Amino acid sequence: MHTRKLNELEYMMWTLGQPSNISMAISIKGKIIPDDLRKALDKIQTKHPALRSQIYTDNQNLPFMFWPEIESIPLKIMNRESSTQLYRIVENEFTKEFEMGENCTKPLIRAILLQDDQFTDLILTLQHVIGDGMSMVFLFLDLFHFLSNPNRNPKILPLMKKLDEILPLHIQSKLPKTRFRFFCVYIGVKIIVGFRRFFSKLFSASREKPVIDIQNNQNQKLCTYSWVFNTDQTKLFLKNCKSHNIKLHSAICTAFLPDFPIINSPVNLRRKLKQKIGGDVGLFAGGVIFKTKYDFSISFWKNAERFQKNLYNRLESKQIFQIYKLFSRVVPKDLIQKLSPLFVELRSRNQPFVVTNLGNLDLFSQFHEGEKSQKYELHNFFGGVSGTFNALVLTVFTIRNQMHFHFHFYAPLHSEEEIKKYVKKAQEILSRAHVKLT
Repeated sequence: MHTRKLNELEYMMWTLGQPSNISMAISIKGKIIPDDLRKALDKIQTKHPALRSQIYTDNQNLPFMFWPEIESIPLKIMNRESSTQLYRIVENEFTKEFEMGENCTKPLIRAILLQDDQFTDLILTLQHVIGDGMSMVFLFLDLFHFLSNPNRNPKILPLMKKLDEILPLHIQSKLPKTRFRFFCVYIGVKIIVGFRRFFSKLFSASREKPVIDIQNNQNQKLCTYSWVFNTDQTKLFLKNCKSHNIKLHSAICTAFLPDFPIINSPVNLRRKLKQKIGGDVGLFAGGVIFKTKYDFSISFWKNAERFQKNLYNRLESKQIFQIYKLFSRVVPKDLIQKLSPLFVELRSRNQPFVVTNLGNLDLFSQFHEGEKSQKYELHNFFGGVSGTFNALVLTVFTIRNQMHFHFHFYAPLHSEEEIKKYVKKAQEILSRAHVKLT
């Protein structure tokens, strides 16, 4: 049985506590035969080693990934009661822990199928230690590939590589070998955060934001506020972005800058690693965080240009790997759990906000020429990543020429009324930029 230590990124995700899940759902017109789905799930589990892995801790509380005789991906079949049923299920899946341990043979992925006479909802939930958001997109692609081509056999991928084997060489040399650097950073961050909290209480007239805590969300409910740009609105938005040479992600982030001057933009590291990873399932994600104030004295598009320039500069720099210079397997879990909330509070000014753009998710056009005559027509996509902090997470994607937005938040820490105010302000900013979206 193959066993290896968690790599640096997996270790960091594991230390932040559980649950930390990725749950995503798709809705299609038509039905999926459960037996066909069972076979397709078995094939993606055969193809991707991450779906056959488990995690345990040794007697020194150090985590290891191993590959036991794993059970099949659990599939729960339910009646589809409404088009919004999957929202409640996904929100529950975000916070439902996976069983782990040395004697556990259950995989770190599960599936739920909802069906009525016309539509099918398929929900996949993955433990974040073994995968990222792009991994979920690849899983859905593979799943429907095998549904459309039932006689195809999967090409088995090699076991997940250790991150320190695929990181760029200039990053490998920076990985901490002792906990001394981490301890120095911890003391420095603690002092800075302490001063900021003190001065905030002295000079801030606004309501004090809650201090970030890893356990903060354990008694919270993860909720979602969603909206859609219709086809005309989406085309107009894209047209404006193209005419101003602004990427969609930059424009969306800029619209929220007045309320969130510090935004975390997740980065897919697959193309920036030493070896090609492609469509493998695994944790190959980073993030870029920086502060850019919205300047009301200049146009929206000038603000977007400034944001995009800052973003590109950081994407081309070594900053996307900066986290690896701090977190390491040599640092005990309890120390990381003490620093992480302070680190997030310092970087986000106590207001963590993440914008994830999954791009165009018209995944199924390539499947209509499969061996089966049925064509899978995508109608909706829903989900994202839960977190161990009380972050606000905006997930954006496009299907059938319509942009979808899902704003995930924890209640009662945040309210839907609060989220609506953020959204309304962002839409007003876009409207003043001649992008009529309301």
